[in-house]
Amino acid sequence: MEINIVRKCSDYYKYLMDNCTICNEKKGAIIDGKMFKDCECTVKYLSDLKYIKAGMMPIYIGIFDEIKETMSDKFKPKFDILMDNLQNIQNNTNLLLCKDKKSTVGCSSVTMLIAKHLIDIGKNVRIIKMSELVETFFKNGEHNFETVDILIIDNFGYEYHKTGTNEDFIPKKFLALLQLRNIGKRFTIISSSKTLKQIGVEYNANINDYLTCNYFNFMVDIQRKYKSANEQMQTLIPELSALEPVKPVKKKIVIKDDIDHFKDLED
Repeated sequence: MEINIVRKCSDYYKYLMDNCTICNEKKGAIIDGKMFKDCECTVKYLSDLKYIKAGMMPIYIGIFDEIKETMSDKFKPKFDILMDNLQNIQNNTNLLLCKDKKSTVGCSSVTMLIAKHLIDIGKNVRIIKMSELVETFFKNGEHNFETVDILIIDNFGYEYHKTGTNEDFIPKKFLALLQLRNIGKRFTIISSSKTLKQIGVEYNANINDYLTCNYFNFMVDIQRKYKSANEQMQTLIPELSALEPVKPVKKKIVIKDDIDHFKDLED
């Protein structure tokens, strides 16, 4: 198993044990009569292990129901239709999840719901962030990107590597990878928080045309709500809502005689 996957598994298990109120200091085990048995946190870890081994970030595990609840009444039927026809899509093409023209989020979350379904029915799935994919290629590390039955690439459009550029990696190695998988009739899912128009602007015509022609495009338009730090703390400690929030001091840089002068601006 890859080192980073082992670390994710270890971190997730430690998190479950640290937050468990049953086994306490026994760390994952409880006494049943005269025998030790797995605590509920260990049972949950063993149940969730298949997701982490596939490459899923632990942050998504346990919030699958929450992701579904954030779907609007308009989007939920569309997602259900997609899931009902996922096998047909897999048999005939690939899948690209991207956001619509509105300012929305949730592409990665919806992608992880699809990943969970595929893992639960026993599919061989590999999940990787686009930035990690780039890193692996530049390091020439061992991988099974070409041969794994289902490859899920998350966060396409946010890749970066200090020794290479998108202009070099995307039209060459990445496009070649997608083509090899297509030739081998292996299912690929790509998730991007960009619109098709943004992808077309930021990448060359080859990759844009390839994704348009060889991938079923599914627009994600769910609205996920995140609380600010102030809202989180006021929910946790209601007394804090009585405090006046501190207004940040606005600064402006004024260049004069090659020296930067900072001047406080009054509200």
